[in-house]
Amino acid sequence: MTRWNGVTFLFLAALLAGVVACTPEPATGDATDSGVAQAGVNAAQADAGHEDAGSGGEAIVDPCAIPLQPLDGVIPFPRKDCLSIAQLSQLMWKSFIAVNWPADPQAGRGVAANPQDSSAMARTGVPRVWETWKADWEIDPKLGPASEWNSYAVARPPCKVLQTREGKRLEVTAENWPTLYPQYGGILQDKINLVKQGPDGGAPILTGPLIDSAREYLRYGTHFSRELYDCARSGVGAGCVKTPTSFEFPAGSEGAIGSIAVKASWRKLQKDDEKDRYHTRDVLVIDYEGARKPYTAVCRQETMVLLGLHVIYKNSYIFAPERGQNQWVWATFEHRDNAQVCGQTQFGFNKPQGFSHEPQTLPAETPLPPQDKRIPVMLCRTTAIPSFGVPTVNREAQAALPSPWDHYEMVNIQWLLGGQPSPTTSVANVTLEPYSQSDSCMGCHGSQAGEQASKADFIWALALDSLKQTPTRQWAMPLWR
Repeated sequence: MTRWNGVTFLFLAALLAGVVACTPEPATGDATDSGVAQAGVNAAQADAGHEDAGSGGEAIVDPCAIPLQPLDGVIPFPRKDCLSIAQLSQLMWKSFIAVNWPADPQAGRGVAANPQDSSAMARTGVPRVWETWKADWEIDPKLGPASEWNSYAVARPPCKVLQTREGKRLEVTAENWPTLYPQYGGILQDKINLVKQGPDGGAPILTGPLIDSAREYLRYGTHFSRELYDCARSGVGAGCVKTPTSFEFPAGSEGAIGSIAVKASWRKLQKDDEKDRYHTRDVLVIDYEGARKPYTAVCRQETMVLLGLHVIYKNSYIFAPERGQNQWVWATFEHRDNAQVCGQTQFGFNKPQGFSHEPQTLPAETPLPPQDKRIPVMLCRTTAIPSFGVPTVNREAQAALPSPWDHYEMVNIQWLLGGQPSPTTSVANVTLEPYSQSDSCMGCHGSQAGEQASKADFIWALALDSLKQTPTRQWAMPLWR
């Protein structure tokens, strides 16, 4: 399978977490260009449905507010004329909560367990909703025809052997994979190498992996909601348009959930980690074994912690002057311990580009380098979290959430405003874009990325069969970068 993750020398305050990312503070001018001024005006009202006193003392409730309390596992609908940074931050935080709600796999893939029970979010060690969604590898033509939504069947499983956490090795076949996969985690993160925006805003290019302080590689995976997957597989769904050469996925509106996709970054649990601060799961990762080609693909069960999550949500109210323009809201979340802003780190690491070095790209479908040959990557964040809109909603969400989810935060969001990305640059996740923090999600997935991007409705993971057929399968067509 594809390899494309990277593991950076994730320096947490005690080098426990293993990732130190860095991001520079956006320029005031850029915020103004991206419509942030309007967002700042609206932030107080759009902030968690706060009420203000009118001239007669009556409470004025912002009609765009999406309260985050009480907690529930219901994906929110986009709202018309609710497009400030604070309002969209609420929409995406509510979506983050809903897709990270405990799942009920027995009821089907993508089904929330007890979505109206606010205490359910505190459950640990169970699959979350997005983890049961279809992964991009499940629609890879190399593995045969894509199966229907609730099926785990694949004509050609992604590995030949499954190795459990205890070391037991099981032969994998097309017949037993639908049983083994959910039994041993139900989530396969198949990528190690990273990607970044190509030259002059072109299609993404492959970069090296990220290596943490324990000399382990970060792992990555992309997953699709049913609205997106059914459209991509079968061309069904309200608003779905599928042709032999293009996709247009269903967009959300008042009363209708739109297409959602996520991309996650994970690292192996370390013995000194404060486990209660992280979402922790048994995850399958793909490695290769053997003395010569063709090497054997092995799905290894590892206990891993979630470091970062991109969440994108197609919103019909995003104004796109021309058909085929980007109507997605792009949000990225990280664990709060991931990184410090460059120049503010406790370890004296401070490089303008935000990383100590970029490892070489790993070759496709080959064994990993020995652990003692891997050099950890040190990171700092080159762009700070915006000072308005996003932090207010972060505080509201963190106050409502139980541990470990209160240790995650939204880094930034991006959307099309007046036909232009807002903000224009530096929207990145240090665990997913460590080597290109000055780029942005829409810079890679926007119209400027070319006709190939728009034909895939800006979801690179579904674009270009020619790229999917490349021998370098250890890169992931990026979900949003």
